[in-house]
Amino acid sequence: MSLTEFTPVTSIRKVLTWTALSVLLVMAGRPVQAQTETVLYNFPGGPTSSGPDGGIPESGLASDAAGNFYGSTLEGGAFGYGTVYELSPNGGGGWNQTVLHSFTLGADGGYPWVR
Repeated sequence: MSLTEFTPVTSIRKVLTWTALSVLLVMAGRPVQAQTETVLYNFPGGPTSSGPDGGIPESGLASDAAGNFYGSTLEGGAFGYGTVYELSPNGGGGWNQTVLHSFTLGADGGYPWVR
């Protein structure tokens, strides 16, 4: 054996390699948890068309302390240019959707696209 096999750099690399392998083995032994998805509200126009309650939901949902969710649709509403809506629990396990604002394509804009 040469002296280079016992240098501090080589020793550190070996320790890091073994540590990384140990962590990977521990992680690999954990069970995978299934993810579930729940539909809170179906827009009557469907995911690709619009109606008075909005259509083509584009934003992520924001929430408040009361358990309500808020989002926007790209189209639909009273004028067809998108909406801001609220989903609130109805107490029976379902959700109520309320249009908070219908865009007019005027000073308030329209077709809200949130990315």
